[in-house]
Amino acid sequence: MEAIVLTTAKDLVVEELREAIYTGQLRAGQELIQHEISEQLGVSRMPVREAFLILQSAGLIEVQKNKRAIVKSFSQDNVSEHLEIRTLLECRAAEKACKRAPNFDELFTVQEKMEHCNEEKEFRILNRDFHFILWSMAKSPKLEDMLKQLWFSMPSVYPKDFRKNLQRNIKEHAAILKGLQLRDAKKTAKAVAEHINQSKQMVISRLEEDDNI
Repeated sequence: MEAIVLTTAKDLVVEELREAIYTGQLRAGQELIQHEISEQLGVSRMPVREAFLILQSAGLIEVQKNKRAIVKSFSQDNVSEHLEIRTLLECRAAEKACKRAPNFDELFTVQEKMEHCNEEKEFRILNRDFHFILWSMAKSPKLEDMLKQLWFSMPSVYPKDFRKNLQRNIKEHAAILKGLQLRDAKKTAKAVAEHINQSKQMVISRLEEDDNI
């Protein structure tokens, strides 16, 4: 894990810990110690505590009665099932967004920033923002909450080739935006499904490569 230099401390702590868990830097049964993580990532203990609550809710860690935080185990089947469920819900959110969003300006702004992105951490934030904004455009709070829950519990494992992954996401997000612009719910849902499926294949491939399952 690397020291955090950007301002969204809580979210970045979550991202760093999720990736560390899914890439095996933090293994099942390992204890997470707040003050060590805060020092390592260069943040105060507050965002670390907040990140623990999110990761506990997502099922990645267990906070025991004595307040010890322990990494939970997971399997490739868990990953596949998780992303299959997310596909169903996010496709539905995209269909709703096609009908309910007044415009898609925010998404195009994020896409433009991503096209000029040069840092992996910046990409992670922009990628998260793209999906979170899309879900909010569905104007379905319960659906949005469910998707956020899935987001924080899904693998945050990125390919070693950052540039290749960045270009893949730009291309796939563009296909989603095209469907939205056309107000074509079916086309948009298909683009979303293909995007998540590509991510699923990438995540499983990376996990197998790192031999962490």
